[in-house]
Amino acid sequence: RAEWAEGASERAKLLRAHDYVRFCGLDRRGCPVYLHQMAQCDPVGIAREAGEETVLLHLLRTFEEQTAAMRAQFLETGSLSPGCVDLYDTGNYAGVPGTIKRGLGMVPLYMGFARVFDVVYPERVHVAFVVRAPRLFDVVWRVAYSRIPEATRRKVRVFGPACAAWLEELGALVPPESIPTWLRTDDALAFAEATRLGGMVPRRG
Repeated sequence: RAEWAEGASERAKLLRAHDYVRFCGLDRRGCPVYLHQMAQCDPVGIAREAGEETVLLHLLRTFEEQTAAMRAQFLETGSLSPGCVDLYDTGNYAGVPGTIKRGLGMVPLYMGFARVFDVVYPERVHVAFVVRAPRLFDVVWRVAYSRIPEATRRKVRVFGPACAAWLEELGALVPPESIPTWLRTDDALAFAEATRLGGMVPRRG
């Protein structure tokens, strides 16, 4: 956490330049909500240039903040939290090339991370929303689906490109101010903010 906050190390600089995870706000129970801008990101490139540990630790930092909020909620109310809400946006607003190739490349990387996620944070997720999934998303999803535990699959909700499909269900869990602007509308003018997330990681010479 200190390394990320300071931002001085080479891997922190690389990650900041190509970060695809954004804090959105709190859900209706007070748990942090994070957006993962999947269609524009290059975690395999980050892992190639800075090590898989860099990507893993970045994700775990967000998980720790979520589980800390869940623990605080339990201590305050005495009731267990159902878990947190994750947002996975598969809209490629910036037109980053090679979406399917990058998506398939992420599968083994994230499956390796999943062994840590499932053991250390088994009850972290309440619902994972995968939104703006294009038709080609099925190619990546079919590869990943069989490797995802059944309990986790039941928590994943996949939606197509129109925001009307997910807004009601998502809005029941997350207030409007914690939902990114471009996920509350289908107006292309709102997509500009999303184009700044992610991007291809250049190979070092």
